[in-house]
Amino acid sequence: MPPITPLQIDFWIWTVTLAYWFASAPFTHKTRQRETWPKQLRHAIPFYLALYLVFAKRSLGPLDYTLYQTSSIEWLGTLVTCAGVAFAFWARFTIGRNWDGYVTLKHGHRLIRTGPYAIVRHPIYTGFVVAFFGSALSAARIDAFLGVAIVTVSFVHKVRQEETLLTGEFGQAYLDFTRNVPALVPGGRRRFRAQVVESPPGSSTNC
Repeated sequence: MPPITPLQIDFWIWTVTLAYWFASAPFTHKTRQRETWPKQLRHAIPFYLALYLVFAKRSLGPLDYTLYQTSSIEWLGTLVTCAGVAFAFWARFTIGRNWDGYVTLKHGHRLIRTGPYAIVRHPIYTGFVVAFFGSALSAARIDAFLGVAIVTVSFVHKVRQEETLLTGEFGQAYLDFTRNVPALVPGGRRRFRAQVVESPPGSSTNC
C-alpha cells in the first residue's frame, strides 16, 4: 500500500469541509432575497474549477508541469490548508445561522464584528484562499496555482457585491466597519468601492 501523500490529506480536508457546508446549509435563517442563478454560477464555477485544477488527475500540457518534488514543502502545504480551513470554520461557527454561500439577505440577520470578523470582514473567503494556496503547495503544479488565482479573483468580485449590499443595509455602521477592519487580508486594504443602495432594515450577510 503506497504511503498517503500530503495532497491526499488535503483532498479529504476539503471533502469534510464541503460536506459540512452543504449539510448545515438548510439550518440557516430563512432567506429574504437571493442573487439570481446566473450570478450564483459566476461564483460557483470558479470555486469548483479551482478544486479541479488542484486535485484532478489529468494532463493540461505545460500547465501540468511539476514545480518541485520537495516533501517538506508539500507537507507545509497541508499545514497551511489546515490553518485556512480552521479559520474558515471559526468564521462559519461565529456567523452561525446568518451564513449563506451566496450574496443573500437573511431575515433577522445582524452585522457580525466579533471573532474572525474583527480581523477581516470576510474571513471565510480569507480562510478558503489560504487553504487553496496550501493545497497548491502540496500539489506542486502550475495549474494548481492557476486555480488559486482564479478563486481569489472570484472572491474579490463577490466581496465587491457583498460590500454594496451591506453598505446599503447597514449604512454608516458598515462604513465604520470598513474603516476599522480590512476586507480580506489582515492589515491590508480596508475599503472596497461599493455603490450605496437602499435596502429595508432587518437583514444582511457577511462571509
